[in-house]
Amino acid sequence: MNRLKKLGWNTFIIGLGSMGSKFMIFLLVPFYTFYLSPAEYGKADILMMTISILLPIVTLSIADGVFRYTMDKVNPKQVFSTGCAILILMTGILILLAPILLQIPMLQNYYLLCSAILLVQAWNALFQQQTRANGKLILYSVSGLLMAVVLFVANLIFLKYGNMGIDGFLYANLVAFSCQAIVLFFGSKLYRLFSFREMNRALLKKMLLHSLPLIPNAILWWVMQVSDRYILTLFLGVAANGLYTVAAKIPSLLSMINTIFFQAWSISAIGDGIKKNDTFFA
Repeated sequence: MNRLKKLGWNTFIIGLGSMGSKFMIFLLVPFYTFYLSPAEYGKADILMMTISILLPIVTLSIADGVFRYTMDKVNPKQVFSTGCAILILMTGILILLAPILLQIPMLQNYYLLCSAILLVQAWNALFQQQTRANGKLILYSVSGLLMAVVLFVANLIFLKYGNMGIDGFLYANLVAFSCQAIVLFFGSKLYRLFSFREMNRALLKKMLLHSLPLIPNAILWWVMQVSDRYILTLFLGVAANGLYTVAAKIPSLLSMINTIFFQAWSISAIGDGIKKNDTFFA
């Protein structure tokens, strides 16, 4: 398969999973607005946005390092195991910080749930990047669609039948991301790559040199995309943020197009060697 066809195929497969899952999640908006008040939806959105900004910080964006060095043909067992070491350390830090973070008013009632979602999303991101680097794009896309389906069913159970409000919203996300992580872990046979003996300190330094500069990048993207929700909440309250979040769903679908192409392009660029592809990708 030549490079243009490969890029087109990768874009199609990733787009199928990403746009499909985003569209299904978009269909949940009327469901959320029916079973959650604007204030509840606004607060739930703020909690999820807080998790999204904490994710690259507490994980040191190590999932991107795992993708890069797996694509560079470094020993995949060493790369994956070293990435897992960071997440294991992160888990311990979250446990130690619990007494401090529980003092934050917004987190007091949701700390355990939010921490669980953060941990699951961290592992899920690692499994996604490793699966993508392994070239299993169909599994990568199918897992995204599965996550959306599970999210829909879980919301139905927790919000409609359980009437659990914000807790139900958070539990639904926890279940959905957990299912996706499990499917990726076993579907891509990542358990074969993990070994404490394969954790490599020298490789860790190289991976961190790649991933650490990506943290400010992630934070700035977050500032551009969702920081306005915090300002809106500060001045107008969580109810106004809930209405704003609903309105922002449509443009968020459009922004996915750029993300999809970038994910497909990065596979071709890194996998085939950037220097060899300078002219082609320019």
